[in-house]
Amino acid sequence: MNIDELCQKYNYEIYFQNNFRRICYYYQVKKNSYQYQECYDACLMAYLYSLCHCAISTKRDKDGYIMAYIRKIMKIYAIAALTVYNDANNICKINGF
Repeated sequence: MNIDELCQKYNYEIYFQNNFRRICYYYQVKKNSYQYQECYDACLMAYLYSLCHCAISTKRDKDGYIMAYIRKIMKIYAIAALTVYNDANNICKINGF
């Protein structure tokens, strides 16, 4: 499968928007915050990365695997985005910015 076919088959808005909302709810990320945008960008990047990874991998053509893989990578990227955001926030507080 190529990336266009995977994008059509595993549409972000249909399949993974709810996963993004669950991640935000779990980590208490408010919709009108900067963290929300960071999380959204990270999850979208994770989605695209996962599609590219699955497109080049010939053994990973099962629907269940692809869906689970994308969800897992989205969570990892979201955690990383929140960690970087919190660290940057703490550095600014320490240095009086």
